[in-house]
Amino acid sequence: MAEPIESTVTLPTTPVMAGVARVHVALILADTPRLDDALVIASELATSAIRFGGADDFTITVAVHGQRARITVSDTGRRRWIDRGSVDPFGYGIGLVALLADEFGHDRIDGTSAAWAEITWRTS
Repeated sequence: MAEPIESTVTLPTTPVMAGVARVHVALILADTPRLDDALVIASELATSAIRFGGADDFTITVAVHGQRARITVSDTGRRRWIDRGSVDPFGYGIGLVALLADEFGHDRIDGTSAAWAEITWRTS
């Protein structure tokens, strides 16, 4: 079994950084069969932080354990979260995350807001 991988980068909350977040994810998950799903998830979570987070920067973390990856976007801004099954009046981003992720959620701990999504795959 391969060793777990975790990679984190902090980016400013400017619109072009959603693309940089996708590149970060692509570098880590390049050889996985769910790369396309991971890129959409990363883009939507990063865009949410950029548009609605209210912080100066956000952090994206990609953690891979076996055949499971967790993508987390966190910031110190204050946002309201749209839960699974709700209609998002600001767009469809969280709906896309819900559709593509095997699991997703959000946490607020000690002033940091984190949205995460997990995907799994089989290699054989």
